[in-house]
Amino acid sequence: MTISRWDPLRDMITLHEAMNRLVNESFGRPGATERVALGPYVAVDIYETDTEVIISAVMPGVAEEDVQISVTSDALTISGETRPNEEFLAARPLVRERRYGTSQRTIILPRGLDTDAIQARLEQGVLQVRLPKREEFRRRQVPVRFEPEG
Repeated sequence: MTISRWDPLRDMITLHEAMNRLVNESFGRPGATERVALGPYVAVDIYETDTEVIISAVMPGVAEEDVQISVTSDALTISGETRPNEEFLAARPLVRERRYGTSQRTIILPRGLDTDAIQARLEQGVLQVRLPKREEFRRRQVPVRFEPEG
């Protein structure tokens, strides 16, 4: 039997590495969009123009009738369900890498959006939600006048 000296720092580093690995595998790393898009999490891009906020959500394999969107004055929830086809259910799977079930994402909305005028469209596995800004919250240019002295 060999006696080795206990090094608490080594154990802490090992724990730190294990926690990093757990977090990275659970939530994905930047650039790992393939993993995020296939999990129970709906991956989104959110951007704005002068007149609206646009949310683009990746929802591969989700039929239009299986997408639900709910909105309040301060939050938008997107959910969708991916289902296996009848042939897959009747067969004996050899490889099953696709995930089936419900995916959901809630997004906190900025102030000033007209949630009554929301529009949504699903095309080729990408859901696009458009939320127009109310007029008083839109960015506008302020003209500067020059008045010469005299």
